Amino acid sequence: MKSTVETARFLHRNGVNCVLTWKLNSDLIEAIFGRIRFMCGGNDMLDERAVTTALDHIIKSEASIGKKLTIPCVDAEELAAALPQSLTEELNDLAEYPDTPSPSVTYSGLVYVAGYIAKLISDIECDACSILLETHERSDPLYTLLQSQDFSRLHYPKAEFVALLDKIECSFEKAVVHLPPTCAGSTTNPHSATS
Repeated sequence: MKSTVETARFLHRNGVNCVLTWKLNSDLIEAIFGRIRFMCGGNDMLDERAVTTALDHIIKSEASIGKKLTIPCVDAEELAAALPQSLTEELNDLAEYPDTPSPSVTYSGLVYVAGYIAKLISDIECDACSILLETHERSDPLYTLLQSQDFSRLHYPKAEFVALLDKIECSFEKAVVHLPPTCAGSTTNPHSATS
């Protein structure tokens, strides 16, 4: 734990405001909930209500910031040229139907976030979208964390949707290291661009 704190302090002192890696924390579920609590001013509760409230806060505050946010103009072709060919091929793989993820602690936090996204979509009353993203099958071990937090308000995402989010996250993590630091910083932390 002390090494994680020291690493975070070092990164913060050197201008890195957002780290997109699970390697700084041994508990992946705590990592996602910790990030959510941090983004909302530090909430130590791990229950479903606190996390859902935190996600609501993030979505609403990001939506209001989005109108005021100005990201430096960067040539898209220059950025694309900075990406290695292997990454370009991997990005093309995003169009393929994802494999079903194996049930593991690694996916538990992502399942929770995918369920929240499914809930947001169902709240805007897009029935066709909900059918594509949600499942009523709750016995899959992939949903263990969700079941322990379920108070009848959670939505269960399809395993394929979780796998797609995982592919997007992995592709983003691989791409962001090839972007110029100023572009990567404004992409991963819009709050730093406005301050």
